Amino acid sequence: MLNSNEIRQLLSELRLEGAFIQKITEHDYHSFTLSMFSKTEKAFLLYFEVGTANQHFCRTEVMRKKSARTQRFTQYLKANITGSRIVSVSQVSGERVVCLTLSHNDETRKLFFRFFSGPGANIIVTDSSNIILELLMRRPLRGEEKGRLYTEEEGRAWDEERFPVRPWSGSSFNEYLDRYYQEQEKAEKTEDAAEALKNQRDRELASLRAQIRDARAREEHSRDYAALKETADILSS
Repeated sequence: MLNSNEIRQLLSELRLEGAFIQKITEHDYHSFTLSMFSKTEKAFLLYFEVGTANQHFCRTEVMRKKSARTQRFTQYLKANITGSRIVSVSQVSGERVVCLTLSHNDETRKLFFRFFSGPGANIIVTDSSNIILELLMRRPLRGEEKGRLYTEEEGRAWDEERFPVRPWSGSSFNEYLDRYYQEQEKAEKTEDAAEALKNQRDRELASLRAQIRDARAREEHSRDYAALKETADILSS
């Protein structure tokens, strides 16, 4: 999970002002990729993941697998955000909140990313007056639903000592994070696959043990069958 200074470092490396959002690809409920284009950077990808233990964003070189079904929020983004130009990028001082101000068809929208832990995490789209138009996760008790006024978080002093940027290597922090989380994702998938195989093995072993117990019970039950049959044949004759 990113802290406020890591988010600031990521944003400092990106040149998002003036870039266009050409395409939006959903991967699952919590993650999607923006296909971007700018005159200076040309085509590039931005990956976002919110509301998970690994929530983060970064420039990426890999287009992840597309989800089988598109959720309501992504449908809204495709219909209303695709083709938008990023006018400005801002971060609430000392907080894990990023705002992209977008312009499209003479309309201004704001795209807020909240990389908070727990129920605070969300992605919220508002108009220029901060009226909520759509959001990833609807939370009425927090006032986060369509038509409500989104109250922006208050900033605080940057605290680099308490929230340092983690040690990193490579050409950029974006490149490092992209590699780090992809490797972590692969490791988690490998672990999940191993756990699934272990569970399948345990189920099959349990089934075989049950079959052996049943076979032994039948064997025990029919142990005196031949002698009893001989006696019965004698009595019958």
